[in-house]
Amino acid sequence: MLLQSPINRKVITSVGYTFVFEKNKPLEVPPLAVQACLANGCHVVEGEVLEVEERKIVRVLQGPERTKAISEAMRKLVARNGRDDFTGAGKPNAVVLTEMLEFQVHAKERDVIWQSVSESIGEES
Repeated sequence: MLLQSPINRKVITSVGYTFVFEKNKPLEVPPLAVQACLANGCHVVEGEVLEVEERKIVRVLQGPERTKAISEAMRKLVARNGRDDFTGAGKPNAVVLTEMLEFQVHAKERDVIWQSVSESIGEES
């Protein structure tokens, strides 16, 4: 459904979607997130819309689901062993992880998860 906001606004839904609305620019919103956007002051676009700016909607993972996704991506990097996949210190490159997962992976988060993953890889060997 096409929605728009009368002001620039960011809407974070309880179902894990984040939308960044620019003033009076239509944005396609999946049915699951429409109610949250409407509750935050957005409204349904009526009539014909000539220009719709495409935006990527990113589902944000949290908690154990996020940790699992990052761990799996790290294991793929280990198996792939690409030249730029790891830092000089031997840790997975946070930029490469971010590109793989399509959400921001911070270095501190990477370090904590990498410690666990590298230990489990060592035990498997």
